[in-house]
Amino acid sequence: MNIVDTPLIPPTPNRGPSFDERLHLATDGKIHEMIDLENEDFIHRVNSGYQFPKKDFNAKDMDLIQKMNVIA
Repeated sequence: MNIVDTPLIPPTPNRGPSFDERLHLATDGKIHEMIDLENEDFIHRVNSGYQFPKKDFNAKDMDLIQKMNVIA
């Protein structure tokens, strides 16, 4: 439960759009269609025997480390 949605806290008069509202606006209302297409693609890959690349969870993520060095 989101505390902001409870009746105990009145909505602020200058509240901007929520994340879901901004996502809906940014995709011209087609976000659900895009999600459905991605899900269909994933199901097709799984059913066709697609070999997803393996990830070594013990290896360092060099991209992440490089990005953190740029930020720091």
